[in-house]
Amino acid sequence: MANLILTVIAVALVATVSVIAVFYGGSAYNKYQEEASAMRVLAAGDQIVSSAALYANQERVVPAGLTDLLSKNYLLEVPVDESGEAWEVRRGYAVLSLPDSQKSIRLCLTMRKKLGLDAEARCADAEMAGCTPKNTQAPEGCNKHCLRTCFDPADRSAWNPLFDRNDPCCMDNSQYLFMTDPVFP
Repeated sequence: MANLILTVIAVALVATVSVIAVFYGGSAYNKYQEEASAMRVLAAGDQIVSSAALYANQERVVPAGLTDLLSKNYLLEVPVDESGEAWEVRRGYAVLSLPDSQKSIRLCLTMRKKLGLDAEARCADAEMAGCTPKNTQAPEGCNKHCLRTCFDPADRSAWNPLFDRNDPCCMDNSQYLFMTDPVFP
């Protein structure tokens, strides 16, 4: 009888531990999966930037696009994201167009955090300064690194002059009010 009771207790403990592991371990797994995806995208971007720098140094001209890098074997293939999107060069930048989704936004924010460009690191007093996603104008004294749009608000065809060149994400995400990163249109 004692063996039966101990067996039932052991099974109950194993079941409880399994449920706890799935519940808490699942979020940790997702977090690390997001971080791995972010690092893959950053590595692919670095590969393109390094290839372009080597091309410019050896050929004495800036590559017009990825085809220049591919044709002269500075790049063996164009890196492709797990979503199936390929990198391209637009307006002089290596660009990966991600689908407009919450997963892409989380990927973008994770990349920013890895590079120290997130609101938590660069915009600690953003809320007090009025730099919140709900505003449509950057208030006076707002940290320029809190500006996350790609394009100049006055001229949507030109890059935002305050956009940090090291920022890996270029998306007009002012419409996503659930985000904590301050964003302006």
